[in-house]
Amino acid sequence: VTIPKAGSVPRPEIDVDPRTIRDMAFSIIRVLNRAGEAVGPWAGLLSDEELLEGLRNMMRLRTFDARMQMAQRQGKTSFYMQHLGEEAVSCAFRKALKPGDMNFPTYRQAGLLIADGYP
Repeated sequence: VTIPKAGSVPRPEIDVDPRTIRDMAFSIIRVLNRAGEAVGPWAGLLSDEELLEGLRNMMRLRTFDARMQMAQRQGKTSFYMQHLGEEAVSCAFRKALKPGDMNFPTYRQAGLLIADGYP
């Protein structure tokens, strides 16, 4: 496991023996403590501006979601899968990617585009 600068999250190399990272699949990653405060090596790494941008992206996705669901129910589109309650997953996932990284979006991934500034 490569450990970047102090305070950042350890990330495995791209090509590793799966046996060396098996424990990652079975360990608990705590994000909030029982008092609702962010904990872990990533806590406090985002500026207030980045947090506000993330919230705006999630709210924009929720608005998009409501409009698309309404259009689907009116028969204006054949299929639509709601994102409700999963906004943070796709919006934060986009911010974790570097420019040029590939991803293979599935249902409930419009946040990838919204968080990337797609018009």
